[in-house]
Amino acid sequence: MLSNQHNAPENSARNSPLLLIRLLLFSIVLVLGIVSIMASGGGGKDTYPVGGIEVFISGQGKVTGDGIDCPSDCRENYDFELGDEVDSLEKPMSANPYIDYRLDAAASSPSFSGEGEVISVESGDAISVTVVFVELNDDEGMPLELSVSVGGRVVADPGQRICDAETTASSCNHRVADAVVDSNITGRTLKRRTINLQAIPYSGYAFAGWQGDCSGSEAEQEHILGGPDDPMALSCSALFEAVPVADYTLSVPEPAEGGSIASISGAINCPGTCSASIPADTEVELFYNLDGGFQFGGWSGDTESCSGNGTSVTFTMTSDTTCSGSFIADSETLYTVSLTAPENGTVTSAGNELNCGTTCSHDFPESASPVTLTATPDTGYEFSSWGGDCASASTNMAELVLDGNKSCTVSFTVLDSDGDGVAENLDNCPVVANADQLDSDGDGAGDLCELTGTWDFRTEVTVATGGCSGEVGNSDNYTIDIDQNGQNVTLSGFLGVATNVLQGSVDGSTLLYSGSYPEDGGTTTQERTELTIDWNPPLSMSGTEQWSWTDGSSTCPSGNESEINATFRN
Repeated sequence: MLSNQHNAPENSARNSPLLLIRLLLFSIVLVLGIVSIMASGGGGKDTYPVGGIEVFISGQGKVTGDGIDCPSDCRENYDFELGDEVDSLEKPMSANPYIDYRLDAAASSPSFSGEGEVISVESGDAISVTVVFVELNDDEGMPLELSVSVGGRVVADPGQRICDAETTASSCNHRVADAVVDSNITGRTLKRRTINLQAIPYSGYAFAGWQGDCSGSEAEQEHILGGPDDPMALSCSALFEAVPVADYTLSVPEPAEGGSIASISGAINCPGTCSASIPADTEVELFYNLDGGFQFGGWSGDTESCSGNGTSVTFTMTSDTTCSGSFIADSETLYTVSLTAPENGTVTSAGNELNCGTTCSHDFPESASPVTLTATPDTGYEFSSWGGDCASASTNMAELVLDGNKSCTVSFTVLDSDGDGVAENLDNCPVVANADQLDSDGDGAGDLCELTGTWDFRTEVTVATGGCSGEVGNSDNYTIDIDQNGQNVTLSGFLGVATNVLQGSVDGSTLLYSGSYPEDGGTTTQERTELTIDWNPPLSMSGTEQWSWTDGSSTCPSGNESEINATFRN
């Protein structure tokens, strides 16, 4: 059993049995060590285990130390050289809470009462250390505010906090644990908080720079919070701009031997010219030429059209593309891998030489063994099983050792997550069992997945402060009407200081809506507010509404949010 703490001996008399036991163990290990040295011919250092530390983490954070990097590596054993009289090791350990969390020293192990601790490990110890991180309240720690324009995301560490603005601008509010300060030396900071921010653009966008407390055009930023000369809060905005892509790069890996690859247009002639800039949406045709003593081994690449072993391949440039051809010496043995064309899915080889439905047979050289096949179901289906020479595979990936020709089959089954007997791709309400598929208003959404009606919204403001008119109080309820047409949703009712309308959509168990409305003389925007829908009657929704002020005439604070709970009233 692991021990959480060690008790120091009160006197030598009480400790003498322990010393005798340790001496006996040491003698046994020493004899075993000598025997080992004699058996191995001598040389090298011989050790016996001193003890170990195992860390258990609750909440979100990291614990590091000598050999410890938890949660990825949470256990370490420490060795002791024979002949050394030291029977105790001091192991410094450090606790680092993620953004939005702090160390709870009272709930952690007695041996770990602060973010920096030294744990004593004695011979034979097996020490268990529990480190508890708890979520910061809204009034704890230092504020971290992130704003992201359309076209990218910001990742904040420690903790991989992502502020996503792939399609609409986003604002994200976090808290950072207060700096650790030595209470005995006024004003001396022992440990400050280092925050790392990385701006990452999506395809078609480029990072344009930072605003606020962050500045410059470097995508990665590092900031220290909480010291005497450091900020006690951080507010940064990441800006992205659209970058139209006029050309894409076509790359053809140069064949080592056996032949060449060229394009009909002449832009590629490899070896020689193996890369070219091609205008977007241009159709490209590649063909091969063989050297004597070789045969063509097949096409492979990152586009489905670059597959098989035909004399040429044709595809359209919609992104940077790699397409290669392989050549096989006539003397090398070839084995045929074939599949029965599957229904409701596809099978591809690792290099895309085999892409079935389209190409369901390919000759692989023996040197390509093993060949990995991946089964991918169509929408509304899931992988079921392999057959033939792939029958031993238990997942959707099968490996074939090329010691002969191989033939495989694969099957996919219909998805029916709600278990009502209606296939997922045909179910008008896939998140709730409705075998009758009743759709009274004929809008394509089953009645059990229909949000249309009047809802009772209860909100609790968690951030907004001050005398901003129109804010919903902690105990206020109000009603809005929700009208659903297919997946599109319109919310109308008392929103802010007046009746207004927000637009949204339903995706599975999520209502996603956005819009804007005036409040306190300013303009408020809501972006990508998500409510989790409980479809089981009575229908309800819950989540966090976020809004920000875009008009400087408002006296309300920015970054407001409120918790929402809604219940269907009809």
